[in-house]
Amino acid sequence: MQFIIRVLFYRKSSVKGKNIFITGGSTGIGFSIALEYAKLGANVCIFARTESKLVAAKEKLLEACSDSGNSGSQIEYVCMDVTSYESVKDAIDEAAIVMGEPDVLVTAAGQAFPGYFLEQDPSVFEKTMRLNYMGNVHSIKAVSPYMIQRKSGNIC
Repeated sequence: MQFIIRVLFYRKSSVKGKNIFITGGSTGIGFSIALEYAKLGANVCIFARTESKLVAAKEKLLEACSDSGNSGSQIEYVCMDVTSYESVKDAIDEAAIVMGEPDVLVTAAGQAFPGYFLEQDPSVFEKTMRLNYMGNVHSIKAVSPYMIQRKSGNIC
């Protein structure tokens, strides 16, 4: 996993000083991506629902910045629920004020609900669609105006 993530970041253009917004950034793949960007000197804002997890993740990211010689990187977090467009829009707008407009959005929020199709209630599929599909739509819709106005940005 670490090797695959690193490959994504070694590109010709530097991410140092760029503003990277990552949904689902407190744990899992989102946190791993945030960690790699932080080590490369990017300014990183992570988003998730649980503030205690965000606080712990921010501490680890700041430590990684310090260890890699990028102590000037800005690391922030904002609580949001990707299933609510209002929550996402408010969080993205807050982060844009605190950190600056996003250069990159990485949508990594999501969850799996394993089980046999015939045994799962339809509500499980509705929850999965709200989180894993609409969560991406909400995040992209909230970030797009910033990128369109500047005529630059990347969404992953």
